[in-house]
Amino acid sequence: MLGEISIYFATIEHRLIDHLAYLLTKSDNTLVSPYTLDRLPISLLIKQIQSVAELRLSEFSGLFEKLKAILKIIDDLRLQRNLFIHGDWFTEELKEDSKYITVLDYKPKLDKDTKVWKYMNVKKVSHEELEEMLAKVKEAYEQLIIICNKIRGVKLR
Repeated sequence: MLGEISIYFATIEHRLIDHLAYLLTKSDNTLVSPYTLDRLPISLLIKQIQSVAELRLSEFSGLFEKLKAILKIIDDLRLQRNLFIHGDWFTEELKEDSKYITVLDYKPKLDKDTKVWKYMNVKKVSHEELEEMLAKVKEAYEQLIIICNKIRGVKLR
């Protein structure tokens, strides 16, 4: 399941790059993607799509709102995906009767309440949570494709 989550998310990232290039150039044949967008972190990619789409879709507020909603879902999934893909999994816990497995995230994060750096996030993950994450990522991918196709079907500003 982790492999499927990773593959779907990588595909989402590629679709976001293509879509930002389209929003910037109003064309499918562009060198913008390979030369300027391919190395953008997904968080920045999401913000830039939202900014450009707000201008390009000013006459299509319904489409913009749908795009904004799916970008929010993708951004929320991104945080959990990063933990699942880049985390340190305790595989010795994997037994057929295990209900959970532990994943650690060593990336430092500033606790907004205490203003203290936390260096490790520990999460117990169940098989059901992985299935749920996979279903959410698949749904996000499908919704992204639908909204991007709708946007390509209108005359952009």
